[in-house]
Amino acid sequence: MTQKTGIISNALRAATAGITVNSVMRRETAEIAEMRNIKGKVTDLAAYSCGETITVKGVVDEAGGEIVRAGAVLELDAGSYLIVSVDKPESGSGEVTIVARAADGANLTGGPATPPEA
Repeated sequence: MTQKTGIISNALRAATAGITVNSVMRRETAEIAEMRNIKGKVTDLAAYSCGETITVKGVVDEAGGEIVRAGAVLELDAGSYLIVSVDKPESGSGEVTIVARAADGANLTGGPATPPEA
């Protein structure tokens, strides 16, 4: 894999951060509708919504840890994804794991994800 970088933007904080990507895993999904006959047996399957979930591991260049939060937007490989979750282990490597999702070319609106009260 060639070296990848991404941009994370947090509308609530009006700030951005860069991420140096160490690995990316992509998962494509589809919502499936089932048609059943009178006996309850499935007769047809149809995909009606397709999406992609990515899991990104990398090092973020932010000092305070306030930008990379669930609800922010990740831009990577000419695609934009809404961040669903962030794992920030307390380790010397500084590597974070971000899970983000996009579906059907939907508009992404970063939400006001705020840190939990201490």
